[in-house]
Amino acid sequence: MKKSVIISTFTILLFSITVHSQDILVEYNPVSKLKLYYDEYYIQFEFAIEEKLEIELQDDLYYYWYKEKKVNRTQGGFDGKALHGDFTVFFLSGKLKEKGQFNLGLKQDKWKKWYEEGTLFEVGNWDNGLKTGMWVQYDKQGRLEQKANYVSGVLDGELIKYAEGEPYLVKKYNNGKEIKRKEKKEKPSREERKEERKKRKEEKKKDKEKNEEPETEKSTKETGQ
Repeated sequence: MKKSVIISTFTILLFSITVHSQDILVEYNPVSKLKLYYDEYYIQFEFAIEEKLEIELQDDLYYYWYKEKKVNRTQGGFDGKALHGDFTVFFLSGKLKEKGQFNLGLKQDKWKKWYEEGTLFEVGNWDNGLKTGMWVQYDKQGRLEQKANYVSGVLDGELIKYAEGEPYLVKKYNNGKEIKRKEKKEKPSREERKEERKKRKEEKKKDKEKNEEPETEKSTKETGQ
């Protein structure tokens, strides 16, 4: 059973200033920072204090939110305080496990994951909850394991798998669908065509001989002798 303990919490007041038509617009974003401990790791994250935010929710996106000492993930909406700002996961040893940012409940910008030994496992970018650009994975020795390109959350382009750093499988995608390569039949060589004609000629000869029985055999069958 997982245990969660609140270590610290405090409020950060963030201000963003935008200049437009000589008017200064100030956006007030109160954010709270929190730590939660679990059996095998602990997380440190920021979230919006207000639960009711004016957000146009998307049914196909996954939102991350905090409520009752737990970080939740649901599709199409949330019922708590949206994660907003830095998000970091640590192994109990204190080493990094995962690091990224949220924007009103959605993953945003560059995210990274690590093995417990400290080597990089995965790196890629998010754009408002959707994977975008090149995503790369490594094995524990730091060698390439997979590269894949995403557009608006789906595979688009090449997906390459590696074994011990060497590519062994390449697939191509278009808007999330794999592009199947048509197998082209190789044109037979001159010798192969000649051999095929010879084979067909011999088969026709055998069929002809089989259908043309000798007169002696026919007469024997007719008389019953």
